Amino acid sequence: MSEQKLYQAYLSWLDHSSTAISFEQLLDFPIACFDVSEDDQQVINHLIYFIPDLSGRHPRSFFFFEENIFAKDDRDDLNLVHSSFQLFDS
Repeated sequence: MSEQKLYQAYLSWLDHSSTAISFEQLLDFPIACFDVSEDDQQVINHLIYFIPDLSGRHPRSFFFFEENIFAKDDRDDLNLVHSSFQLFDS
């Protein structure tokens, strides 16, 4: 999912019930980063984000993650191969 589609999903979730953050602020709320899997050839990493909405009676948050796939070279240095944004299943 592209950043544009992710932002549209956020706006849809928000349902115009409060003021949306700007597109530029979309990645301002990381909360965790961890490696999902690793072997001799690659590392798959998830960077989890949340956007708080405190406008209603109860606080709520929009969660999503960025999946980064890195290839390892001969010295085990990482090179980014692919990155995408994904929503958590409901």
